[in-house]
Amino acid sequence: MMPAAKHGDPQLGVDIHLCTVPPSPAPVPLPTPHISVVFDPFDYVPIIGATVTVCGMKCATAGTGGIAVHIPPGFPFAPKFPDWDDELFMGSSTVIADSNPFSYIALPVLSCQVAGMMAPPRPKKKGPMKMMVLPLTFNLAIPTGVFLGGAPTISLMGMAFKGAFAGLGKLAKSGLFKRIRQKLFKNVKPGFLKCKVLRAEPVNILTGEVAVEQEDFTLPGRIPIEWVRSYSSGNQRPGLCGVGWETPADARLEIDPADGVTLQHPTIGPLFFARLPVAHGAEAAELELMDGARLSDHDSEYRVRTKDDRVYHFPKVLVSEGVNGKREIALGRVSDLCGNWLEFERHAGQRVDIQESAGRRIVVALDNGRISELSLYVEGNHARHVFVRYEYDAAGDLASVTDALGNPYRFAYDDHHLVRHTDRNGLAFYYEYEKASSDGWRVVHSWGDGNLYNYHFEYIDTLNERRITDPHGQVSLVKLDDNGLPISEIDPLGGMTIY
Repeated sequence: MMPAAKHGDPQLGVDIHLCTVPPSPAPVPLPTPHISVVFDPFDYVPIIGATVTVCGMKCATAGTGGIAVHIPPGFPFAPKFPDWDDELFMGSSTVIADSNPFSYIALPVLSCQVAGMMAPPRPKKKGPMKMMVLPLTFNLAIPTGVFLGGAPTISLMGMAFKGAFAGLGKLAKSGLFKRIRQKLFKNVKPGFLKCKVLRAEPVNILTGEVAVEQEDFTLPGRIPIEWVRSYSSGNQRPGLCGVGWETPADARLEIDPADGVTLQHPTIGPLFFARLPVAHGAEAAELELMDGARLSDHDSEYRVRTKDDRVYHFPKVLVSEGVNGKREIALGRVSDLCGNWLEFERHAGQRVDIQESAGRRIVVALDNGRISELSLYVEGNHARHVFVRYEYDAAGDLASVTDALGNPYRFAYDDHHLVRHTDRNGLAFYYEYEKASSDGWRVVHSWGDGNLYNYHFEYIDTLNERRITDPHGQVSLVKLDDNGLPISEIDPLGGMTIY
């Protein structure tokens, strides 16, 4: 980590300038000491100037200018006096300030030379310096409490992409793209918000939903089976583990005439595609914009191939009517490029067999359309091992999960909304909802036994803000954009994090 650069930092280097040296009849190039200070008047222009400061001083990024002082090397300059300005050449490849790479100590500075190159154009900066420059000067940032990392870059790649992908502007502004983007971040995994924004127990502060994810078992193999249950209080779809729960046996394609196609899966999803493929075969596959998966039509089935070369097969004969006018196609098979596979065999609502190419079989027993037990069978010796058992309350909600050692995990609900879950050690967490919200039920208070993770939530929709009060009474403020996505967090000490 290196000290951040800012206005007022000194810069030292060497220039090459033409000087009159008797008795030579022509000017002679001589090395000249270069002393400058970071100062760019453009950064002080309201609205379009710099907005990021370092200890009260405007930050310095790739392209920030400086004021130079030239000391003649014992002979007068000729045929003209050198220019008085320079600019920082590079900045961090991982830290951006005002749309430019944030500079730090020891990075090169472009200073005027008798021969060299033209300075690159910079976004949100005045035109490039109209003189020959070379990176022969270096920034000597005065250390403060702000430090940066990341390899140096001049951000030419960003400028190239800005031009090459200008045509994507129309796509980004289209209604379809906005709907996909909103759906994607509405269903973003709760771990992102838990670790990156809130650092609390599983409450999605964007929507006010409780989001719980638990892994009941993992079966290693050529295609491992990771049995993950994920819950969202905003999901009112009845799953095989009750309302709001998703399991690998619930994996499906959802086809919506307005919003395109969604792959719902607790470990790899959700994945969104703008539409169904317009033709058959892998060549006409639809690309998923965020993670690079591809959806293709192969006559009797749809296939989704992920970036790890796993293929998910959705036979068209398994189509059914879903909620809100959607069509759903259940997952039928998972395969890889080496010929390994998992087959989902569905038996008229009584059970689902997951057959493995290696010969093992997991039986998913159903009771009244809900999973009651998962067991492993090994062909040949008829061995049976129970992984997990599920029990349900009178409303059909998942009430307990008992693992292979007989330890229960318990749940309680209010109108299908999770209000308590108790782990195998007896530690419980509780959720209180705002039931009159126009956006559905939203959590206003969450806490655990012993005042653990005791948080209060306030939703200020008119200002696109969320206020979170921690167990110590300290308040954090999260600001959202018009799409309901987080753009900044102000912590109790006034520090700001930009997303």
